[in-house]
Amino acid sequence: MSKDIRIVNLIFAVAGLIMSILGLIHIFIGRFIEKRARAFFIALFLVLNAYVLTVLARELTYDHIGQGWVIFSRFLFFAQGMLAALITVIITAFLLDQCGVGDCKKNNMFRLSFGLWTVYAVLMIINLFTGILYVVDDNNVYNREKYFPVLMIPAVLIMLINLVILWQNRAKLSTRQKMAFSIFVTITMISMIIQVFLFGVHLIVLSSVIAALFALTYIIYDQTEKYYRIEAENEKLKTDIMLAQIQPHFLFNSLTAIKNLCLKEPEKANEGISQFTDFLRHNMDSLTMDRPIPFEEELDHVKAYLKLQKLRFGNDIEVEYSLEYTDFRLPTLTLQPLVENAIIHGVRKNKSGKGRIRISTVRASGNVEISIKDDGPGFNYNEVSYDADRSHMGIQNVRNRIRNVSGGELRIDSPSGCGTCVTIIIPAGEKKQVLIFVIDDEDNVREETKNTILKAEANAQIESFRRTEDALDAIEAGRIADVVFSDIEMPGLNGLGFAIKLKSLSPNTRVIFVTGYRDYAVEAFKIKVHGYLLKPISVEDVRRELEYIPHVESKEQDRLVVKCFGHFDVYWRGEPVFFKRKQSKELFAYLIDREGAACSTRQIATALWREGNDTKAEQNRIRVIVNDLKNTLKEIGMEDLIIRKHRDIAVRKDIVDCDYYRMLEGDMDAVNSYRGEYMVDYSWAELTNAKLYFRRK
Repeated sequence: MSKDIRIVNLIFAVAGLIMSILGLIHIFIGRFIEKRARAFFIALFLVLNAYVLTVLARELTYDHIGQGWVIFSRFLFFAQGMLAALITVIITAFLLDQCGVGDCKKNNMFRLSFGLWTVYAVLMIINLFTGILYVVDDNNVYNREKYFPVLMIPAVLIMLINLVILWQNRAKLSTRQKMAFSIFVTITMISMIIQVFLFGVHLIVLSSVIAALFALTYIIYDQTEKYYRIEAENEKLKTDIMLAQIQPHFLFNSLTAIKNLCLKEPEKANEGISQFTDFLRHNMDSLTMDRPIPFEEELDHVKAYLKLQKLRFGNDIEVEYSLEYTDFRLPTLTLQPLVENAIIHGVRKNKSGKGRIRISTVRASGNVEISIKDDGPGFNYNEVSYDADRSHMGIQNVRNRIRNVSGGELRIDSPSGCGTCVTIIIPAGEKKQVLIFVIDDEDNVREETKNTILKAEANAQIESFRRTEDALDAIEAGRIADVVFSDIEMPGLNGLGFAIKLKSLSPNTRVIFVTGYRDYAVEAFKIKVHGYLLKPISVEDVRRELEYIPHVESKEQDRLVVKCFGHFDVYWRGEPVFFKRKQSKELFAYLIDREGAACSTRQIATALWREGNDTKAEQNRIRVIVNDLKNTLKEIGMEDLIIRKHRDIAVRKDIVDCDYYRMLEGDMDAVNSYRGEYMVDYSWAELTNAKLYFRRK
């Protein structure tokens, strides 16, 4: 090999090593890379770094003579070949993952790719003993042999498989994802083919690193845009869903059907108006509903919608229910748009205009599965244009809500001519049994209250008492109730006196008064009870009051607990979070105080350290503190909590459990826990403390 070629190879190797190290660093510090994509890129660049190091080591030891150096060179060439081929398999796995294949090991294309890599590995091992592909002679000189091109065939075939996967799944990938994988696969495959005919120059080294950097850039660009798009969508999602579901043609048709019934069947018209108002009320309530709601409540909304449709279509639409499991929650306005699609694009597309819809639920493998199946003609979901079909935009909205609110997924199976089945899969979580005390001196009222609670919360454990003193004795003995439903006017200690004593024994127990009198309402809320219901209570009343009870302890959606009242403290899974710098903790406190609003580095410096000079030194200081804060959060897997764009910084309040935020939302537990102290360690927090103090008054 000439000296010029060796210099070129050395330049390629050094440049490749520098670029691959920079790529790896960028992966670790990049904020907008999804976890799975980050894992694949880490694997890819680690292999690239190892590959480039073997090439660099060979170039640096080329002139060394001796048996030891010969053995070392043979090892380096073997490692180069194995690592280069391994990159192609990593790309196959990464590509399949981005196309939505959950377990690529079960995918036939991946198995074929891995099989070809195995053939490549076998050829490399055979060459160690036969030298039929290449040899390193006793003078430490590398030479190709007659069958060397055979070695390239499996690697090139793997890249062709990657191109096939890319083409077959092009509809599932964004434009930038397609560009990223196309560039990597094409550049690498072309360099492999050229390498067969161009002996001596390590073209694959630099081309692989450059292609990987291009892919990384496109993927980061794509996921950054996706991140901000999701943030924007979340702000508009409730209104979008509202507008998507309450469409003018549906309102007009429903009102027309009710109008026609007014003269012919007034009773049916009256029933239709009730169903129509229930339907609209649920849609309006969804605008302010951030939490998942009980399945029965969502089902009632669907039934109201179906009754309105049956006013129009009569018995042309048949509905069948198979509800094996109903004790779970899901995002509001989830089922109704899917049922609407089943009618419009399923049943009504039949030649007869008639058909059946089946709604079923089942719990299996730690998940809840809700299916909506119709016997319509079916459709090809992948060919539907969201821009062209508003109803199918509803499906995408539902998919987003299920993923963002419940961590679930939506699947569509619609073979042509065989109907459509839409399945919602939501993690079931682990049920926590709620302990509820019912206190009333009238036996029949106490029993009726108990039955109503069980209808609202079937998993509840209920203990009933005739006297408040007996309930206090139970609590003192260690039976700490989550909720107490108590009458007020009772012999002995009345409900008001009971609530005051209960707060000293169990401040976290929620107290809800159930009474036949309005007169005590002002006095009740003065002592900060959580609810005030007038007899007789309904199932809906109970569900509404139990809304803030932690029914499900989800392993999937851990939240950072932030305590602002008194001293500022942060907890993760029950353990305190320790900050390496006091300034990092204070910065986090300030961002929490801002309630998710963005603030500039100058605002931070002025508010926290009374320095508002926008100097480079100050910017560097803020940057160091922000990075330290992000590293602290990264250690507990919460690095996405901090949002940074240019010089603006904010905190995502939706993934934080904060007493301050809950108090602003009117949660009585948080209101009761405020004792006039808020972030007492920080002087800038005094203004917020004053606002909270007068708010509580």
